[in-house]
Amino acid sequence: IKKLSVQSFGKIKNRSFEFEPGLNIVFGNNESGKTTLLSFVRYMLFGFHGRRSESNLTQEEKFLPWDNTAINGSMDFVYDANDGICRGT
Repeated sequence: IKKLSVQSFGKIKNRSFEFEPGLNIVFGNNESGKTTLLSFVRYMLFGFHGRRSESNLTQEEKFLPWDNTAINGSMDFVYDANDGICRGT
């Protein structure tokens, strides 16, 4: 993953995160959005499943933006396997 651009996802709004090759560490105070950022990556790769969580909300309901806008963002990545390159946003 090279860059995450989150326009609206849960509590995160209008933020970009750029990553360097190798190990990158995301850190911050409690409730600062680290798990929400991880959930955004999961959402971008796999979408949401329809199961309800312990709080009786679906994943989509849990991460709807707090200002009632639509979930919106992008992920730039590069995948290199067998000399082929896959790029996506």
